[in-house]
Amino acid sequence: MQIFYLSNRPTVLAGTIDAVTRWMPWVTSAVVVAPPKMLFTSSDRLPVTVIDEAELSGHSSAELKAMDHVTRNVTLRRAALPHLDDSFILSDDDYRPLTHVGLDNFVDDRGRHKRYWFYKLEDWPDRRTDYDKAQIRTLSALRLLGSPTRAYGAHMPQIMNRAMLTEVFKQSDEVGAGALIDEWSLYFNLAPLNHPLAFADPEPFQTLAWPEWPHQWPHQVAPHPIRFENHYPAHEAPGGLFHSLPAVTEPDGPLARIEAWRTAELAIGELRFDPAWNDPWTQGKPVKRGIFSALRLVSKVGKYIGLGR
Repeated sequence: MQIFYLSNRPTVLAGTIDAVTRWMPWVTSAVVVAPPKMLFTSSDRLPVTVIDEAELSGHSSAELKAMDHVTRNVTLRRAALPHLDDSFILSDDDYRPLTHVGLDNFVDDRGRHKRYWFYKLEDWPDRRTDYDKAQIRTLSALRLLGSPTRAYGAHMPQIMNRAMLTEVFKQSDEVGAGALIDEWSLYFNLAPLNHPLAFADPEPFQTLAWPEWPHQWPHQVAPHPIRFENHYPAHEAPGGLFHSLPAVTEPDGPLARIEAWRTAELAIGELRFDPAWNDPWTQGKPVKRGIFSALRLVSKVGKYIGLGR
């Protein structure tokens, strides 16, 4: 089975491939689309083919850099389709397995491809970033095409069929969606509509650290079981949730991460922020932590006098 990445971060990619070779040994090769000068040493356990993104897409490096990240990713993934196997695992360079993950996590006993969702597109709560805009456009395209509207950009590897992905991109083009679109949600909503016998029913996603910090937005469905980490290098650095924890390839690394995440989830739910965290709310600053301490006190008083009902 082939796995496919876009990457401009050789260190992050190397760590992810180490995790894949550790926990998904049935993956037999990797295709990586990368900038022309990116240096990457192929794993001795997994053959890696690196394709120059400029040559592949027909766009210069400057043109690709000027695109928003969603448009660039979709442009490069579409261009790479002729280089991929009939079925392949689509991933990002930071989607890391945390435990043994078999091919049966992607294909059921009837040969149907599995698919993992995390949200309903019509409920996606924001519109500020390019990612947000892609969710809105994807929802709009799927509504025009009469499709279900689950969000499948679950920040974990998922299996895709090359011909079916080509087909849904053409359907998207017919309604003028362009490249600012969520290809994961486009594929896993439309392809089962076109080929209902080829897909199993949707399942909840299996991703730790999506979103980056607990409570950045509310989960609509809990990730269970947890099989993958959406890796953020900042979480490994001082101030990150996983700073000083063992690597995901070490025996106690995955459990330590899940424990750290749950501990932070409970603490942040109570408006308690560790002074060492570089979280998005307080950034480790005492004044901001003090504001949340006051809010926590007001919340307790409100409950005591009945205002919290």
